[in-house]
Amino acid sequence: MWKTLSSGLEKDGFCICEGFHVNHYNTLVPKYALPTYQRSDPIGFVIGATKEFWTPFSNHLRKSGKISPDPVDSYCRNTIQQTIQQTISEYNSTNTEKVEYDLRFYDSPPKSGKFVHVQTAGHVAGFAYYDGDTFWSASGKYGVWFVYRAVLVVNMNFGELGVPEPVLPLPVLSEKEKMEIERLTKLAEETFWQDSSILLQIRDVCEVGKLEWRYSGSLLDYFYPIQTTKTQVLHSILQQPHET
Repeated sequence: MWKTLSSGLEKDGFCICEGFHVNHYNTLVPKYALPTYQRSDPIGFVIGATKEFWTPFSNHLRKSGKISPDPVDSYCRNTIQQTIQQTISEYNSTNTEKVEYDLRFYDSPPKSGKFVHVQTAGHVAGFAYYDGDTFWSASGKYGVWFVYRAVLVVNMNFGELGVPEPVLPLPVLSEKEKMEIERLTKLAEETFWQDSSILLQIRDVCEVGKLEWRYSGSLLDYFYPIQTTKTQVLHSILQQPHET
């Protein structure tokens, strides 16, 4: 099931699907513990994307032919949810023991009862080191050029799915980089996080992964609209041909 889920998500641009021990996460974040389904060692998955998700999203936008209030968020939520539902439904149709699951998106507020500290999930999954000083997660491969989108928990033990054992990540940001991020963060706070050029400078501080995984083109313009607007970027995508 794990490989089917992972390949299904990757097809739609979500190449990050890393397993972790829910009990490890719950020990670190007891206030927002994830469900264990009365399992001794339940498994969870942190789901996310790099710049590679932009092509599937752009093709989806062209196919729909319209721009919703937040098309990127809608695409991510709907695609992840549909892929999980389809994968688990197919699994349940051929297995006597049915799989239940709990899906939480990265921005679910605490009052919703579905809050998850997604950066801690990514840390215990061994994907990216969560730096508590800067509040950034940095991967040894991608640096800071990725986004977490959701956390999935299923009522199965970690060892049942053949998922590789996570190895805790090592720090990626240097002390010099952390100091620069903290300096720029203060500037961002003074502008109420509205200056995209400062936000981009913060992300550009980390050198790891930047050469290969930094955003570019319409993807960069959408998330950091310095000389354009998000709406203009989306309209320009609608005018472009389907990508493969």
